[in-house]
Amino acid sequence: MSVLMRRENTLIIEPGSDISKIQIINFILLPNSKKHFEGPPLQQAELNAVGITSVQSDDLFYVNAIQAYEKAQCNNELTVRVHLQRRFDQKATEGPFLTNGPLKFFADGSLGAKTAALEEPYLHSDSHGLMLFTDEELKQKLTQQSVVHAIGDAAITQVINIIHQLDPENANRSGIVHFQITTKEIIDKVAKRNILLHVQPVFLLSDHELLNERISSELQNTSYSWNSCLKQKIHLSFGTDAPIESFNPLQNIYAAVTRRSKIGVLNPDECLSVEESVKCYTVEGAYAEFKENIKGKLVKGHVADFVVLEKDIFTINQEEIKDVRVLQTYVGGKKVFDLQK
Repeated sequence: MSVLMRRENTLIIEPGSDISKIQIINFILLPNSKKHFEGPPLQQAELNAVGITSVQSDDLFYVNAIQAYEKAQCNNELTVRVHLQRRFDQKATEGPFLTNGPLKFFADGSLGAKTAALEEPYLHSDSHGLMLFTDEELKQKLTQQSVVHAIGDAAITQVINIIHQLDPENANRSGIVHFQITTKEIIDKVAKRNILLHVQPVFLLSDHELLNERISSELQNTSYSWNSCLKQKIHLSFGTDAPIESFNPLQNIYAAVTRRSKIGVLNPDECLSVEESVKCYTVEGAYAEFKENIKGKLVKGHVADFVVLEKDIFTINQEEIKDVRVLQTYVGGKKVFDLQK
C-alpha cells in the first residue's frame, strides 16, 4: 500500500511504501489551494536584512503568488527584484522589479528520501531512486528556457541530454538546479554543452553526514564539485533553496569557501575563494536571467544594488564569514535596510 504524507511542504515516504511517480509529481507541482501568499512586503525586510537585492523565486505552491507580486509592484512596495521560476500557466506583468523567468521542473526527488535518481543503487539497497519523467516526457516540457531540479547523477545525465537535443548551443540558458551527485564525465559534458548550474553550497553542511549512508566514497569524491566546474568555465550561480536552508548569502559563501560540516571537510580541493563565491552570487545570477548588462556588477550603467558589510569578507578569517552582519542594503540606489534603524 502506498503511504504519502504531507507535512507543510515536506514529502514523507513511509518505509515499505510503493509511491507512484504521479503521486510525487502531483505533490511537487500542484498548488495547495489553502496556501495563499501573504505578500512580498512581509518577507522582503528579512531578505534585505541579509543583503539580498534579487531573488529567482519558485512559488509553485502558492495559488496567488503572481497576483501578490503584481500588486506590490503596482504599489511600489517591492524592495527585492523578483525573477519568477514558474509553471506554463504562470506569467506576470513585468516591470523593473518583476520579470518572468524560466519554467521549473523536477526530474527526481531527494537524497534524504532516497528518491534522487542514481546510476548505481543506494548503499545497502537495491533502489536507484526515482526518475519522474521518461526522456520523451521531459523533451515535451523543455521547449523554452527551463531550470530542472536534478540531484542524482542519473537524473542529471537525463536533463543534460534532453537540453542538448532540444537546444544544442543552449541559447535559452537552461540549467540544472542542485547538481549534487556527479562524476567527472558529467562535469565534462556540462562544460561542453554549455549547461548552466544553480547550486546551493550550504546543502553540503547538512548533507555531508548523510552522504556516508547513501553513496560510495568514490562517488562522494566527485560530488558537490564546484571548483571543478569553475575550472571548466561553467556558469555556476548560488542560491539556498529557502526555506529548506537559511537564505543568508554569507552562510552560503562560508559553505562554498570552507566546505566544513560538523564531521569535517569534504574534498578540500573543491573549495572556492571568497571572490569566486561572490561572483557566483552576483555576476552569474545576473547571467542566468539574461541581465548581465544591467546588474551583477558595480559599474556605470548597471543598477545600484549593493550592500555594506561590517567586515571585509575578502580579508577576515574564513570562519568569521558566516557571522558577518549586513549594515546597509541598497536597491536601485535606495536604502532598503539599515541595521541602525
